Amino acid sequence: MFPASRVAATLAAALLVALATPAATAQETVLQNDSFLSGQAVGFQAGFVTGEIAASRFLPSGSPSYSVKRIQFLFGGATTTQFITLRIWNDGGGTANPGDELFSGEYVLTGSATALQEIDLGSSNVIVTGQFRVGIEFHHDSVPSVAQDADGTIQATRNFIFAQGLGWVQSSLLGLTGDWVIRAVVAATVENSADLSVTKVDTPDPVIAGSDLAYAITVNNAGPSNAASASLSDTLPAGTTFVSLGSPGGWSCTTPAVGAGGAVSCSNASVAPGSAAFTLVVKVGAAVASGTVLANTATVSAATDDPNPGNESATATTAVDSPHIDIDGNGSYDALTDGLLMIRYLSGLTGTSLTGGAMGSGATRSTPEAIEQYLDGIRSQLDVDGDDAADAHTDGLLMIRYLSGLRGPALTAGAMGAEATRETAEIEAYIQSLMP
Repeated sequence: MFPASRVAATLAAALLVALATPAATAQETVLQNDSFLSGQAVGFQAGFVTGEIAASRFLPSGSPSYSVKRIQFLFGGATTTQFITLRIWNDGGGTANPGDELFSGEYVLTGSATALQEIDLGSSNVIVTGQFRVGIEFHHDSVPSVAQDADGTIQATRNFIFAQGLGWVQSSLLGLTGDWVIRAVVAATVENSADLSVTKVDTPDPVIAGSDLAYAITVNNAGPSNAASASLSDTLPAGTTFVSLGSPGGWSCTTPAVGAGGAVSCSNASVAPGSAAFTLVVKVGAAVASGTVLANTATVSAATDDPNPGNESATATTAVDSPHIDIDGNGSYDALTDGLLMIRYLSGLTGTSLTGGAMGSGATRSTPEAIEQYLDGIRSQLDVDGDDAADAHTDGLLMIRYLSGLRGPALTAGAMGAEATRETAEIEAYIQSLMP
């Protein structure tokens, strides 16, 4: 057992110890119960025998879990070389006996009164989630041994001895009056998690049946970790077919064939914090009825835990409109506004050269960009004579004549393309179909 006579074997606290203390990094915390500073007196407890343990209890705070990086302790009183066993236990029970053992390892040390011993556990993955205990088990009698500080006080519930014949006891109950100079260097663990989210924006809205619809899809990883085995899925809306997909580097994607329906699927083995932009283009079927609402959802997922679930899907809804030649969107059809805008557009004019003096009263498409975007969407419908080309000198002229009230030969004379497939009556009916 560990009798009081062995307490007296403490080498006198008159030993003044000056040493260089290894520094902790900015991300690390040194947990210690002792008050020892370099240059102060300590006592090396010479009363230990083989199989006994000096141990300190530590109470980390703040982070839910810590990684034990290093153990430091003052081990001297003699300069012989001995081996010890370093043990770490879960100590959440708060009793004299520690809980489950988290780590043990044997080390050969040479006693020193001028340097803290330091055992590196950085590669051992020792994780503590609360109160824990660090013990030095001796495989020899007497010194070299662990030091106590000499400030005359002891934190009774944080200093322990495993003594032969007694088991675990608070060291103060055996007459010791100093805290063990045993320290734990810890670092808060960073939870391996990745906050993934996705957004989706549709352009244009409304979209003209028979034209292209683009989706800007952005996948964002707010961290803190990389997202492992990430995937993005997007099923094309009914009534649309695949045109193209633009994807960022690092992503591997599969798509339907051009002109087919189906789903887009992309994957990335590891997505770093940041954002990734995709552009998905589909064609809205010409037969999709006006008033139809297209809904398209993109969903992102990963194998890494997401600390903020619920934002991994995004849906864009787009109204479908039938193609019509109210170009400025003011609810009427006019040769000097809508007709002029069409013929200028087909002549290649853009910006204010396109729209200057050609906007009707109450126009809802009021900028050159809005007009160009709308005309881009219905360009294929501007092929009035059916020759597979939209041309200012034929199709544009036919439109402006029709809106001016001309019919029959006065409408079509000199305004038909060489490969025109529609006759005069068919042209009148076709233009009328664009004026619902």
